[in-house]
Amino acid sequence: MLQVCGPITRSRLSSPDCLKTSGLGYGSFCFWFSRWRRPAIASGSNRKSASNDKRNVRIEYDLSTGRANFYWQNSLKISGFYAGVGLDTYVTGTIYTNRTWMVTNNQVIVTSTRGDLPTMKQTFILDQDSSFLTRLDVAGSGLQSRWMSPLVMDVTGGVILEVTMMSVH
Repeated sequence: MLQVCGPITRSRLSSPDCLKTSGLGYGSFCFWFSRWRRPAIASGSNRKSASNDKRNVRIEYDLSTGRANFYWQNSLKISGFYAGVGLDTYVTGTIYTNRTWMVTNNQVIVTSTRGDLPTMKQTFILDQDSSFLTRLDVAGSGLQSRWMSPLVMDVTGGVILEVTMMSVH
């Protein structure tokens, strides 16, 4: 498992035809952000949502764009994120044309396909009270990568952090 706080520069090949990497939920990601917020998922029939048993953690995924939002206690925390992998070219989940959504218990798998690209599987595990786990699998023939990320952002203000100040006496 690779932590996203450090730079993701290498991924391990688990087999010649399958690449995998993982990252921890939003509390473990390090981002710069601005104060402007812009939800990146519009409402519509291609929008899917899954939450954990306590309903604290929710992922919304737009099957038409390949972008997702993360909510904690019904408050938007990360907006417009997607997966990316450096192959011969940089491939993101946003350029795929076909996506399927499957939910089993607290796990969501989004499988993205396009005829000229390897299959991309994004897995979201919603077992935690205040975060989620995510994994990216890319399967195809003769794949090589030195960079993979299950969570990539290009939305200004896409991470909404709340800071509570405490004084210690």
